[in-house]
Amino acid sequence: MNKKIALSYIPLLLAAALSNQSEAIEASVIVGLHISHFGNQNYTDYSNGPKLTSKVAANPTTDAYWLAEYETKSYNDGALNNNQLVGVRLEHEGYALTGLTYKNSFYERSFGFCLSKVFRTGQNVTFETGAMLVTGYREAMVMEDKDASMAQKPVIAPMISAAYKITENISMTYSTMTMSVGILGLEYRL
Repeated sequence: MNKKIALSYIPLLLAAALSNQSEAIEASVIVGLHISHFGNQNYTDYSNGPKLTSKVAANPTTDAYWLAEYETKSYNDGALNNNQLVGVRLEHEGYALTGLTYKNSFYERSFGFCLSKVFRTGQNVTFETGAMLVTGYREAMVMEDKDASMAQKPVIAPMISAAYKITENISMTYSTMTMSVGILGLEYRL
């Protein structure tokens, strides 16, 4: 079994173990329904080398030459088959710990753990703010700098979330990381 896939089961096992141990810990499962990016909808794909294009540019030493350009792609927007987000959330005494996995903006698998403070503003509405430790992003792609590292490194990103309780066990959630991407999700309390 792939090591990263095996690691993604840890939050599920932790949630199952803790939810049976204490009534005070609330466990839930989260599924991403839709993801969208704010602002620019495209990125330059530095994961593959530049390709020769049909564009021709003047060159002082020759009459013309082919330009080598990197491919431009759309960010990973769309329904749950695009983001494939699934996670487990544990809440206790106003704090939440969430473990999740998803396809990131650049179509690569990411894993994250988020610690957040939960604010209840009514019987059906909650807000959260926190930080997420996430893996799977490449500095060159995020910073759009072809000279930066293409290695996948862990990063810490700010997170804000709001949830509306539809039924006793089901909530609609909306989260944003770094104020650049919005994720609509469905949360089911175990």
